[in-house]
Amino acid sequence: MVNTNAYTDSKENVIEHIKLLRTALNSPKTQLDILPHKRGQLDTDAFSTAYTMQTLEYNSKNVRNELMNLEVSDYIENIKDNKHLGSPDFRVFGININGRDIYIKEKLRDKFCVFCVSFHFPQYPLKNRPYK
Repeated sequence: MVNTNAYTDSKENVIEHIKLLRTALNSPKTQLDILPHKRGQLDTDAFSTAYTMQTLEYNSKNVRNELMNLEVSDYIENIKDNKHLGSPDFRVFGININGRDIYIKEKLRDKFCVFCVSFHFPQYPLKNRPYK
C-alpha cells in the first residue's frame, strides 16, 4: 500500500534538518516529547515506543542521544502532518540498536521542541534508505 503522504526530501534538506535537530537537542531549553504509544495501543504492544524503550532499557536521554546521532544515511522519507496543517512534516529514519531495527518518526515543532512520535521496533520491514 502506497502512502500518498510520504515523499523523499532532497539530501541537502535532510542534512539541514539533522543539523537543526542536533542544535535543538544540544540545548537544555529544548523539550523532547516522546509519544509512548498510538491512540488505542497499549504500552505492552510489541510495536509501541514504550515497549521498545523498556526492552532496550532506554529512557528519554537515550532516545535523545539516538536522535542526535542520526545520519543522512538513516533517512527513509518525509510524511506530511495532516492533523496539523501548516506544521512541519515528520521525518522517518531507520537505525539498528543491538541487532534490531528501530523505526523513528520525528519532527521539530519549533526551535525548542522535538516531537518523537515513533521510536519502536518496526511492524513491517523498513523501507529502503535513499541516501545510504
